[in-house]
Amino acid sequence: MTIIIERLALVLILIAIGVNFYFDNQAYQRDIESAKKLEEWNMGLTMRIAHNEMRLDSMQNATIKMAKATMYLDSCQQVKTTKSDRAERRGKFVGGLLRGLFPGM
Repeated sequence: MTIIIERLALVLILIAIGVNFYFDNQAYQRDIESAKKLEEWNMGLTMRIAHNEMRLDSMQNATIKMAKATMYLDSCQQVKTTKSDRAERRGKFVGGLLRGLFPGM
């Protein structure tokens, strides 16, 4: 009788070990699939980050070009204003000389 109980216990232990190995294998397969999905998501996020960095770089380049164009236009405007002011002063000076030389004009 004890041999039957021992064999029954041994069979139950073997069944429990088999079930345990089966569930461990299933968990291992789920872990592998999860790792693959996580790797795919990480690659996707890496690509999105790289794409956003490229867009940011192009926006910075556009901002730099806009700043250079603004500085150039400001410089042109300043030169134009300076030339205009000098021409006005020169005209007043020449006009004052002519009035001084020819008071009746």
